[in-house]
Amino acid sequence: GETFHLAAAYRHVNVKASTANVSLIGDSPAPDFTESWSDTVLWTYQVVEQDLDPEDGDTLQRFVGDSKGTLTVLKASIDPTLNDDEEVLEADPVVYLVFREDRDRLAGLVTFVNVDGTRQEIAYSLGNTDTSYNALSQSQLTMAPAFLAPFGARWSDVQLTLENGSLLETVSGDGYTDALFEDELGGGLVATRYEDGQPWPTWTVTDNLEARLVSESEVARLREARPWALPTPPEDFDYKAALATSIDLDDAVTLDGETMDGGWDAGVYDGYEPWAGSWWRQSEGALVFGYDDRSTLSDRIKGDVDPIKTEMDELSSALRELEQGTTEHDEKSARYGELQDELVTTLVGFYDGVQADLDGGALRIEGTSLVHDEGWSYDLDELSPLDKMALYEHFSGNLEGNNAWYLPAWELLNHYSPAGGSWWGHCN
Repeated sequence: GETFHLAAAYRHVNVKASTANVSLIGDSPAPDFTESWSDTVLWTYQVVEQDLDPEDGDTLQRFVGDSKGTLTVLKASIDPTLNDDEEVLEADPVVYLVFREDRDRLAGLVTFVNVDGTRQEIAYSLGNTDTSYNALSQSQLTMAPAFLAPFGARWSDVQLTLENGSLLETVSGDGYTDALFEDELGGGLVATRYEDGQPWPTWTVTDNLEARLVSESEVARLREARPWALPTPPEDFDYKAALATSIDLDDAVTLDGETMDGGWDAGVYDGYEPWAGSWWRQSEGALVFGYDDRSTLSDRIKGDVDPIKTEMDELSSALRELEQGTTEHDEKSARYGELQDELVTTLVGFYDGVQADLDGGALRIEGTSLVHDEGWSYDLDELSPLDKMALYEHFSGNLEGNNAWYLPAWELLNHYSPAGGSWWGHCN
């Protein structure tokens, strides 16, 4: 019956670049260089089971371990009398968190949420809760904040290397301990504070989540501001049935012994390695310009695009460090817009020309080559992925009169970053 509340805000995540996705046709919107966070969502956490001793045959029995211990179950939900976000209220998420009491570890997690008017459920579990690290509480698999420090954190200063090689550090103060650890699935650092006597960490900060424990007096003030709204208890769901068919994260993210001993082959057929095993770097425009210096049609515009995109990348990096509204920020932002317009004009002119040459017969397929009347040609098999895609779509007629060559053009406009980070890109 005990309840407490957490306030959470979420960072909106887009592509790993400062430029906004823009259309090649019509007015281009000005890019937004600031971080974007959601409104605060207030979660209600309630203890719905405590000292739960599963009987033989119970779905929950496997979560208590060999010690035949007991479980605590929390339910996190959204009280409509404390929240205004229409999308969140429509989704109406309810999350169950199942803890193994003797180890104080999260063993199961179930989310019920409305998606397009249908109630959907997804459940995760851990086959092994005896490790110090815990993928369920060291990752954000649900909207409800669930980050908790790895087992072994103490009310003192400590540095530990966990069984999987990740790190845990705690820094203690007067009545509190800050824990820093690694996100097991999403990567990045998680910082969270524990205070003596509190039922949950008082704050948690990651790259994409900020959460804090809300005092009962603050909740009372929110309710006083809405005297007409009476809190309604959240609906109960069969979380046990969901856990019976849960995704076991140990199986999902861990290679088994047979696989590590050679039971799985990641190889591909000879001659196909670049396509099946490559990381398509955005800094190289690899999807547009191809792999291993292979010649492709879009290479013909690379010399015009590179200086424009390089300056745009440099401006993008500088703008992130400048305060909005300053003269320098406004000048650089205006220059960025000019370059973006110039790039759009360059891309549209080139790829409209490609389409016109294909339609008019000046550019055509002869045998296994793409040949132009001016005397240049490209091997079809050597074309870049997006040049191949555009050529196929052009002749298929699937785009109903639209220019199929805007496919590589869009990639160059929105993702190509010759001066950007080398790790940005597309998985194969």
